[in-house]
Amino acid sequence: MSAQGVLLLLGMVACYTLQGSLSKVFSMHYKGPPLAATPVYASVSGLVCALATWWLAGFAFKPSPMTLYMGLANGLVLFLYNVAAVNAARTGPYSLQSLMATLGNILLPLLASVLFWNEPLDTPHYVGIALMLLAAAMFNLKGLRVLDAKPGYLFWVSMLLVVNGTFGILMAGQQRAMAYTERTDMIITTYATSAMISLLFLLFTQKASAHNAYNMGRVSGLALLVGSAAVATAVNLMMRALQLIPTAVLYTINNGGVLVMAVLLGTVVWKEKFTWNKAVGLTLAVVAFALLG
Repeated sequence: MSAQGVLLLLGMVACYTLQGSLSKVFSMHYKGPPLAATPVYASVSGLVCALATWWLAGFAFKPSPMTLYMGLANGLVLFLYNVAAVNAARTGPYSLQSLMATLGNILLPLLASVLFWNEPLDTPHYVGIALMLLAAAMFNLKGLRVLDAKPGYLFWVSMLLVVNGTFGILMAGQQRAMAYTERTDMIITTYATSAMISLLFLLFTQKASAHNAYNMGRVSGLALLVGSAAVATAVNLMMRALQLIPTAVLYTINNGGVLVMAVLLGTVVWKEKFTWNKAVGLTLAVVAFALLG
């Protein structure tokens, strides 16, 4: 892997980790209606990501029909991801939810990479991917029991797997179909579409009081804006990295890196207990990084 690829990956992991931590801060301090938190977050984050990318592109936006259609589809997929994530969190344990989202973003792009994009991997890569999946399971081991989950939980986590994988496939697929051009056009279309659908959903569910949902409080507002900037940076780095790193390797290292950082931050910042299964997961992840790199 080239030095540029490594730097792009490190930047992606750092930005996605920051976004994940700040989304938790946003949720903890959000002062609006509880049911409005997700569409508010998605609408603002999507708008910031689209505008920031438009600015980075020098305010140029000329997508081809294929990029436009794929971006519109991916905007809908991103909205469905947010819907599935919220409903899964309400009906069952977060651990399985996190694991299913990770599996989707690794396994489905891996299948697309091998079957459609002719990106053959070496044996160490396959072993590394398998170890990273096992590490993800170890990180979430204590919360995988779903006996107390509410009806519908398995549907929502299954939906998470599908839509998170589909998001990765559409992003990578657009780059391969367009010979690694129109990166910013794809990002702008995807996130602007997601923001618009989220806003319409908020207006439909909150009706006349929809504007009150954006009275989120200073802490939540700051966390939302900084987290949105982190997403914009991460997705732009990801689209550049897709040109340098095989899709399956890129998504596996990114997801694994974010999981590792989440465990470390949870232990240091959120004072979560560091258990034996997390230690095993970290060990497996380190070996996986070595094999994938």
